[in-house]
Amino acid sequence: MLWSLDSEINLGQIVRHCYTLGHRVVFLHIFDPQRVIERNLDAVRRFSNYSLDRYENLKIYSEMSLATEVLDLHHGRVICFAPDEQAVPVHEFSFQGGDLLIFGNEYTGLPPSVLSRAAHKVVIPMLGRAYPHPNPTGKATQIGTQRCLGVSAAVTIAVYASVLHVTGYRDWRPDAEEATA
Repeated sequence: MLWSLDSEINLGQIVRHCYTLGHRVVFLHIFDPQRVIERNLDAVRRFSNYSLDRYENLKIYSEMSLATEVLDLHHGRVICFAPDEQAVPVHEFSFQGGDLLIFGNEYTGLPPSVLSRAAHKVVIPMLGRAYPHPNPTGKATQIGTQRCLGVSAAVTIAVYASVLHVTGYRDWRPDAEEATA
């Protein structure tokens, strides 16, 4: 689940990457209160390489109550990705089928109301010391002395690790539509 992203570029790239990595097994939920997708639909489509139009397992919510309902009613584990001291490194985490991975806004991360629902927090380790809050300008761009990955890169790494861990890609078979593309 993408939580309140601001960039149509990030949204488009994430849609494309999730679709490519496993659109049959990756269900993508997007909480979009600023209606970035609606306001910039053509740009999101282009940046998604038009995967947005083919992604059947994609749901977009613009109201907080609907997005939090997804978290509250989810039957699997809620996993928040956050630069937190107690977070488990992604390469050490054991993903399970049904995990709901949540990624926050490019500048402010995930709000406490979402982090409090997490069964686990996971981080993509970077050199330097992780910090739990955005820098003084409100932009979460540095961990220690190193820059953070962009949210689209972080989502791609996490989804790949999750799909690989859960399926081993042993169930992957190109369907006729993809084989001819």
